[in-house]
Amino acid sequence: MALKKQWNAIKYERYPWLTGMHRDAHAQPFTNLQKAFSAFFQNIRDRKAGKTKREIGHPTSKKKGKHDSFYIANDKLQVQGKRLRIPQLGWVRMRESLRFIGKIMAAVVSRTADRWYVSMSVQVDLPSHPCENQAGGCGVDLGMKHLATLSASREHIDGPKPLKAVLVKLRRLNRELARRMQFSANWYKTKWKLGRLHARIAAIRADSLHKFTT
Repeated sequence: MALKKQWNAIKYERYPWLTGMHRDAHAQPFTNLQKAFSAFFQNIRDRKAGKTKREIGHPTSKKKGKHDSFYIANDKLQVQGKRLRIPQLGWVRMRESLRFIGKIMAAVVSRTADRWYVSMSVQVDLPSHPCENQAGGCGVDLGMKHLATLSASREHIDGPKPLKAVLVKLRRLNRELARRMQFSANWYKTKWKLGRLHARIAAIRADSLHKFTT
């Protein structure tokens, strides 16, 4: 918090372009940094005491262009149907309306390739559902050739091969990006195409794992 006070004293004088940004976008990182350092030092103490073997690394800076995101507090948010009001930006259309009824606690706007997503935390009062009692059990062996092998029936479950399917296109776009003049308009176009392709590969993998575990 002392570091945040120093930052607040000089931020607009040294970086006047911050006046065009929402305040939470450059204030919340200090809270995240404090949590990261607290977890880092607590992990060191736990490992010395033999309470855990899990290692939490030293906090590092986010790389620009990867995992871009910013935080918005609940008092700055407005949601109306399929519209979201973002400070300093105005009303933005959403692909779907908010599916939960309750108090919006916070939101994080993030970017993957050329698509923007908003993740909203909502406080809801949901009744507890009874746990489903499923008889029997099964061992699962994860492998390289097959996504999983079930011990009960020796059944092989094959996962998708999204990288293999688009490997030729991926190589072509990488060559195209390398030949473009860096930071030119065509360079950015190819970069966005490459980012979309990587995002699609990751989405297919996540979708198959989600469906399999469900």
